[in-house]
Amino acid sequence: MNPTVTELNGSAPSWWAAHRLRYNIILLVAAPVSLAALLVVWWSFESRLPCLEITGFSLIFGGVLFLVGLGLANLCYFLGPISERVLRPKSLAVFRRRIFALGTGFSLILIFLPVIGNLIAAALGPTVGGHCG
Repeated sequence: MNPTVTELNGSAPSWWAAHRLRYNIILLVAAPVSLAALLVVWWSFESRLPCLEITGFSLIFGGVLFLVGLGLANLCYFLGPISERVLRPKSLAVFRRRIFALGTGFSLILIFLPVIGNLIAAALGPTVGGHCG
């Protein structure tokens, strides 16, 4: 991928600001996908996940928690330009793309953590005695 003029000449704050919308769209699209995946896991492994309860309250609480997490993710987004200033990379275009991808990937892992955790729990089987406690 050839770097654009903005990637080569843009200041750190302007480059990162220009890519923030893409970052937020990725996270906003990932949230309902994660919820759908969690529902599929719950439906597929209901007998192996007796402690997983999905209710209206848990959905609302999860949505609020996601919005708080999105705010924190946007605060952490400032680590991009800060890392540029501290590390002073030789190839700005490559560095920016890699750090953006790394940060976005980490955020996506956090969004899908409930799905991953419940898949692991389903693989390990129900709790001792088959009940929550």
